[in-house]
Amino acid sequence: IFLSEHNKGPRLGNKKVASLIRCDTKTVRYWRARWKETKDLSNETKSGRPRITTAEEDEMIITELEESDYPTSVSISHSLKRKKVEISSRSVRRRLKEAGYQYYAPLSKPLLTMQHKKRRLKWTKLMQRQDWDK
Repeated sequence: IFLSEHNKGPRLGNKKVASLIRCDTKTVRYWRARWKETKDLSNETKSGRPRITTAEEDEMIITELEESDYPTSVSISHSLKRKKVEISSRSVRRRLKEAGYQYYAPLSKPLLTMQHKKRRLKWTKLMQRQDWDK
């Protein structure tokens, strides 16, 4: 878009630029106008509630996660509170999701014991001789 605004750049209209970069002509018009007006393309300040955590606190959350054996958002939140950092468990979950971590529920049932495995093996050996074509 902005090469066409440069002195030595190609002189292209909004429609031609839009077809080259595969976007709407209104988008090209918007960005050209913004460039002419401010000479700046950085994001404008967003409306809405500001982030509750700083980048340093986000790193602390990740560190707590990696140092814990069985971390939960609540346990991470509590351990940060002991370090005088007030962050809710919900905010902890959001920051972990942003960092690429996923939540999964722990197993609610026990894994197979040796006794279970032996019984299963015994049953399969019994059923092996079964006529399965009936």
